[in-house]
Amino acid sequence: MDENILRQISAGIIEEIHALKLSIHSEDELREIVKGNALLALIPHTSEDLSHLEHLVSSQIVIMNDDGAAIVSKDTKPWLKGKREEGIEWRYWNRFRKHLKKNAGFPWPVINKIDDYTRDILDYCGDPMEDGSWKRSGLVVGHVQSGKTTNYSGLIAKGIDSGYKVFILFAGITNSLRAQTQERIEENIIGLSTKSDGIIGVGNIPPRLPIPTRLTSFSSDFDIHTRRAIGVDLDDEGIHIFILKKNVHTIKNLIKWIEKTHPLGRLSAPMMLIDDEADNASINTSKHPDRMTAINSGIRKVLERFNRAVYVGYTATPFANIFIDHEDDESLIKSAKVSGDLFPRNFIKSLGVPDNYVGAARLFGDESEHPNPLLHTVSVVDDYTDILPLKHKKEDASSLSSLPPSLEKAIQTFVLFCAVQKFRGNWGKHMTMMINVSRFNDVQSRVEDLVTEHLEELKNSAITGAGLGIQGLQSQSLLAGLKDIYEQGFFEGEIPYAETPECKGIDFVENIMPELNSVLKSIKPKTINMRTGGLVYDDNDPQKVIAIGGLALSRGLTLEGLSVSYLLRNASASDTLMQMARWFGYRLGYENLTRLFLPEVSLKHYKSVHQSIEELRDELRQMARVKKTPLEFGLKVRNSDTGIRITAANKSQSAARISFARNLENKHIQGYLLDTDELIRVKNLELSTQFINDLGSPIPEGSPKQNYAIWNAEGVDVLALIRKFDSPDSHPDFGRIISDASFVEDYISERLQNELENWDVVVPISGLSKEPPLTFCNGQLTVGLTRRHSCNQFKNNPTVFKTTEKDAVANPDDISLGLDRILLEERKSVNKREYGKTYASRETAALRGKPLLLVHLMDCSQSEPNTNKGQIDGFEGKHRIFASISILMPSTEIEPEAKEYTANKVLQQLGYDNEPDEDEDFDAISEMGAT
Repeated sequence: MDENILRQISAGIIEEIHALKLSIHSEDELREIVKGNALLALIPHTSEDLSHLEHLVSSQIVIMNDDGAAIVSKDTKPWLKGKREEGIEWRYWNRFRKHLKKNAGFPWPVINKIDDYTRDILDYCGDPMEDGSWKRSGLVVGHVQSGKTTNYSGLIAKGIDSGYKVFILFAGITNSLRAQTQERIEENIIGLSTKSDGIIGVGNIPPRLPIPTRLTSFSSDFDIHTRRAIGVDLDDEGIHIFILKKNVHTIKNLIKWIEKTHPLGRLSAPMMLIDDEADNASINTSKHPDRMTAINSGIRKVLERFNRAVYVGYTATPFANIFIDHEDDESLIKSAKVSGDLFPRNFIKSLGVPDNYVGAARLFGDESEHPNPLLHTVSVVDDYTDILPLKHKKEDASSLSSLPPSLEKAIQTFVLFCAVQKFRGNWGKHMTMMINVSRFNDVQSRVEDLVTEHLEELKNSAITGAGLGIQGLQSQSLLAGLKDIYEQGFFEGEIPYAETPECKGIDFVENIMPELNSVLKSIKPKTINMRTGGLVYDDNDPQKVIAIGGLALSRGLTLEGLSVSYLLRNASASDTLMQMARWFGYRLGYENLTRLFLPEVSLKHYKSVHQSIEELRDELRQMARVKKTPLEFGLKVRNSDTGIRITAANKSQSAARISFARNLENKHIQGYLLDTDELIRVKNLELSTQFINDLGSPIPEGSPKQNYAIWNAEGVDVLALIRKFDSPDSHPDFGRIISDASFVEDYISERLQNELENWDVVVPISGLSKEPPLTFCNGQLTVGLTRRHSCNQFKNNPTVFKTTEKDAVANPDDISLGLDRILLEERKSVNKREYGKTYASRETAALRGKPLLLVHLMDCSQSEPNTNKGQIDGFEGKHRIFASISILMPSTEIEPEAKEYTANKVLQQLGYDNEPDEDEDFDAISEMGAT
């Protein structure tokens, strides 16, 4: 099918999705919408045409995958629901919402998700109309370059509508980031620009709303001159917004001004303090328990000046925040007149990201040699080591005479990107390349000179040969090199531009070469640091810029239209390294044209850091599932096996190293904890039924009593069942405690190619329940349910119960099912008393020689509710059919892998039983109601 026709069809599908405000939640759902398009039924097309059409649509449509979570303290009462919310006129929020759609081009599904998230966060912040004195503190965990500024802009808009009067926003530690944030808030909330003195953003959307008082501007922070000039009363019922650099002098100026203009006690206006990059500079890193670092002290003093205040930290790397000592020093608070420390004691909100977000999971989540075709690992040999090593001094700038070959290739890739975009009609957009190779200003300046020289070489080649077609390639080696990169790429695993859907039908000689002259004239290198100033994007003059810098490019700053990133940096801490990743973000329409260049050592660090962050997000999701608060559920972060620290040592002084490991050798692990939630109960039953049916007919040879069914199975299938099976998180082995995987899952995964490759699967079938039996394998197998009639509530959790007092789902002889007569007689002849109670499972595991999975189908009830044990939700004397599993592990030659973590103080005080007592077989199970 003709390319233009495909693009017209995709445009129509996209327009229809937007018009209907559809939220797409999976690629399969999007694929069905594309296949169902009416025009496709009328036009002959191939499967290749359909695949290309799906790509064209998906490149412009957001798929909403929500992996967020919320953890809220018990004393943080919701206030938005009901009449209070119904009485709020959402004027500023609705205007901002329209701005996101009309001016910023946000899809409705994304806007709706921002609405949901900001509503939740505002609900946790506290009702600004509530009388009295109160303080709250919370943390919002986003992703690098994922839209945190948009999120807290929405929070400010809703805060204004609901009654907050003062907004203090700390926008990073650099002037460029503060100025960029000032511009974004003026665009999103205020509607007037202090840079152009004109109407911008929401100011162009009716109706006109009262303009909040701006106490800072694009070019001016809250300095001493501003402090003297302002005659504003924060208690005058107006809306006041401060956008400040997180700097000691700035914060002191603010505090002095507040004390001078409002000398009588605390302010009554409800205040929201938003701390962007909350893990940077805000943490109290003082080694003395009775002291505070200046910025931490300043933020706490600002909070103390208001009767009603909420602190909301935003970060993508929350390691330092969870390591804050949560125990306030009352004497310090009293003597220094500060609020409590910034530990998120009231709430932690983890934000999800849509499917089109290009983040760490997309780039570093794969374990293959080349995790992503967009990723290029820079070789140590014959590249940067002798030219610009990772460790260097600022004096090395004078001896820097050339660029690493890989950096020249990266620059050429950016030139190609700009040329492709120009030919595709996207020239009116910002396009940026990032070079982060040094923290020293002198080295950055020297790199800019060398980049300029290389661009001049490319420009001269284009002037000489770009108009000569094939002949130009023969006379100009640089042009021939550009053609090779475009058509072949230059590293293993790369998908060259010519093979991407974005470049389909675009020929280098006919389409790209004619664009090179104007493209190369437009590209300008610019050093970004404290000496040279920031990078300002003007939508009226789209830039094509190569941004060169260090610290200024490492936190918060958004590089518009970023396509090529070159990093020759290392870092001593995980959060610092991750914040350098300016390449994360949204690349609608050109995701396959982006490239990331970095050294092997950095790639290993990024993989490890990604794993740590994802496990921490899993911890937050687990906290939400078990409804634990930040002070009830300790947090931990996996230590990197590459040696990189989680965060700076002075940010984690209250943290401690802990180790988690499980040795499950020759043990019987039983799923004795079950959840009464109907969806979970039915899900586990369906999983078990499907698993048994997929195994097919049982092996004909059974035990003499024929009280079981047995199969042979592959370990990968057993592991798949365990991963899908939903066990309570409080189970020490099946619960997902360390990450979103249990100890059992990790243990099996490490041995799938060894002792746990082949399994026996057994289903006990002779249970004596009066409930009707279950049938499987097309009626070939009938299973009588095992009865468990003395189930008890587990640790005051009304939805989780123990099947027996002795933590079991299996009967004592179940682990012997499937053993032949000789082995059974050998087992019975052993004097178990010599070996203690754990002998039976260990000896049976040794006799069996291979792992055993038992699938238990049970009739569970709590016939006589015991007030001491607690009533189990949903039982009330009724029988319920449950499925559970237990595993008998064999001997292993593989040492269990210990995982090192750094734990915050809450977890240290709660304690963690790293190696609980072994599950024991027992003789008197009948006394506990098992039949």
